[in-house]
Amino acid sequence: MERVLVAGATGALGQHVVAALKARGCRVRVLSRSAPRALSLGADEVVLGDATRPASIADACAGVERVFSCLGQSVAANLAIRGPGYHAVDYLGNHHLIEAAKRARVGRFVYVSVFGAEAYPANAYLRAHADVAAELRASGLRYAIIQPTGFFSAFGAFLAMARGGMATLFGSGTARSNPIHDADLAELCADTTLNATNEEILVGGPEVYTRREVIELAFAALGRQPRIVRAPAWAPGAIGAALHPFAPRIGELLAFFGVVSRNDFVAPPYGERRLGDYFRELTTTSR
Repeated sequence: MERVLVAGATGALGQHVVAALKARGCRVRVLSRSAPRALSLGADEVVLGDATRPASIADACAGVERVFSCLGQSVAANLAIRGPGYHAVDYLGNHHLIEAAKRARVGRFVYVSVFGAEAYPANAYLRAHADVAAELRASGLRYAIIQPTGFFSAFGAFLAMARGGMATLFGSGTARSNPIHDADLAELCADTTLNATNEEILVGGPEVYTRREVIELAFAALGRQPRIVRAPAWAPGAIGAALHPFAPRIGELLAFFGVVSRNDFVAPPYGERRLGDYFRELTTTSR
C-alpha cells in the first residue's frame, strides 16, 4: 500500500485528489492547518501544520513514499479574502515542503503548477509557481509537474457575474482556454503520483472556449441573455497594481487575470466533463 502525503487537500482540487488516491488503495495522510476540515475528507492520517512555518511541518513527510502538493492561496476573486502575495504562500510553502521531503527521502514529489508559468516571469502569481517548479527540478527528488490551464471551480466567478446580471469582459474576448474539471484533473494527478518517472504534463479540458464564450455559457446556464460590458485588457493589471499595497493577493490575482485575458492558455485535452454542464449543475445545487 502506497503512503501519500497530500498538501492542499482541503482545496477544490485537493479534496478530489484525496478521494482518487483512496480509490486506488493508497493510505493518505493530509497536511492541514484545520483538523475538522481535514478529518471530513476521510483521510487515514492528519498532520496539523502550516507549510509557511517550516518547524510545524518538519516531520510531515516522515514515513510516506510520495508527496502530492496543490498547496497555495485561493484564486477566488473575492475582496474579502485578503492575504500576502503568492510568493509568501505558494512559493515558500512548497519550498519548505520540498525541503521536508528531501530530509525524509521521499520517493516522488508531484506538484500542480499553472500552464505557461515560465512564460510570464513579470507576473507574480505565475512566477511563484514557476519558481517552485524550478526548485523541484533541481531538488534531486523524482518528480512530476502538472500544469493545468485552469480549474472549473475557479470559473465559477463567471457564473456569479451572470447571476448579478452583468459580466465584465476584459479585452477583445478572443483569448482562448480549455479549463478542466477539478475531478478530471484529480484522476490525472492520482495516476501521476503513483508513476515512477520524472514528468512534466501540460493539461486542459476537452473543449476550447474564448473568454466571451465562457461568459455566454454562464448566462445560458441561467437561461438569460448575455449582458456584457467591455473593459480594456490592461485594466486588471492597473487595478491590481493600485490594490497591491493594501491587498497583495487580490492585486496579484487581478494582474494574472490581465495576462489570461490577452493570451491563449490551451493544452492537450484530458477528461470528459464540460464547462456548460458544470455551470448548469451549479445553478441546480444553489437553488
